[in-house]
Amino acid sequence: MEDNEIENQSRSFPRLARPERQPEEEIRTKDPETKLSKTTIQMMVAVALFFDLITFLINFIPVAGQIISIIIGGISYGVFIIWFISKRVRLMTSKRFATMGGGLIVELLPIINMLPGITLSVVLTILSTKVKEVEKKTKTKKNVLKLVRQSKEQDENEYKQAA
Repeated sequence: MEDNEIENQSRSFPRLARPERQPEEEIRTKDPETKLSKTTIQMMVAVALFFDLITFLINFIPVAGQIISIIIGGISYGVFIIWFISKRVRLMTSKRFATMGGGLIVELLPIINMLPGITLSVVLTILSTKVKEVEKKTKTKKNVLKLVRQSKEQDENEYKQAA
């Protein structure tokens, strides 16, 4: 009798449909847009300034301070790399790689890491990303404007022919 109850209960629940999977090619070819909002940018710059301030102040401690500041510099770059990747910013472009790599080298050199290398790298990476976004929007806008102009010219030609 218990088997019948179990069968009846299982029949009463509707089956959930499995979501369709996208082909791998389609997933790879999609160009995800970056999600760097104004708030995210402000937070990134604030955190970068904080890391730079900490490394600057710790560098005044002889020997141990330089070692600790190098460790903090490496950790801070790890944090920003993860942060940029989570926001879908490609860091393997030549400009961004050079920017982040150069900043990391500055942070790994004692005494020189007192310079705001982290902040500079983060700001330049953000600017590079925003320039790419604006470029995409302008190309799209230019194409739309071109189509509007062509449409206007076509309407004017039709109007002239009708008159």
